[in-house]
Amino acid sequence: MDLMCLLTVVHKEELSNIVILRQAKHALEQSLQRDIPRLETRYFIDFYEDDDLKDESLLRLAKLDFNLLQMLHKKEVSEVSRWWKDIISQLPYVRDRVVECYFLALGVYFEPQYSQARVILAKSATMISMIDDTYDSYGTIDELEIFTHAIERWDIKEMDKLPDYMKICYKALLDLYDQYEEELRQYGRSFAIHYAKATMKEIARSYNMEAKWFFEGHMPSFADYMANGYISSGNYLLVSTSYVAMNSATKEAFDWLMKQPKIQVAIATIGRIVNDIASCEVRT
Repeated sequence: MDLMCLLTVVHKEELSNIVILRQAKHALEQSLQRDIPRLETRYFIDFYEDDDLKDESLLRLAKLDFNLLQMLHKKEVSEVSRWWKDIISQLPYVRDRVVECYFLALGVYFEPQYSQARVILAKSATMISMIDDTYDSYGTIDELEIFTHAIERWDIKEMDKLPDYMKICYKALLDLYDQYEEELRQYGRSFAIHYAKATMKEIARSYNMEAKWFFEGHMPSFADYMANGYISSGNYLLVSTSYVAMNSATKEAFDWLMKQPKIQVAIATIGRIVNDIASCEVRT
């Protein structure tokens, strides 16, 4: 009892400090492990600025670091947006999620040394969104079969078999991955594109399976849905793509990922379920 009283007094005194109180409220609203590191940096700069014991030099350094890195992030968003603007202007049925997709990439790695990796991941996520909309909202079952086959073949000659709007999608996809390969060749990492293409083919197959279920009015079992869904969640593709421009990601790391380790399957499965819950809440 005495110990509890002592702890109560100590914590009461700590919470009388406005900075600690703000930090406690923020932690309760958004736990550290669930937030984006760079957003937390911005919060803690504000907290530290109000701290009577702050080091002014450290505070200036933190602000300088934040602002300089933010300038780089803005430059990257601008680059991705310019690339995307040319594509989406020709495809009115596609959702414009380019900033959302960049934010996803920023959540994976915010550090300056991952600038190229961030841009690649953001563009790939935007490309997935475009392909997802094509399967979900626009293509007929026959068109989607041809589109899936074309992605499987990954050959520009396949474009002649596609309807006009799919030609735009297909050419944008092949051009993007050709650009990746060219950029990464100078760093000796062009081998990584093979793995990125493989997961893109997988997600196309999974989207096509879901489209077939819809058009045929088929209700898959939960096991069948999840077996396909952990691929269609996009998580698997995004993880493999996030490795592409990381120098520390070796061929062995990609080979390990391609074997679909349990941790990756678990993460992708959670992603599928969370995505479905969010979609259901929006529709209702």
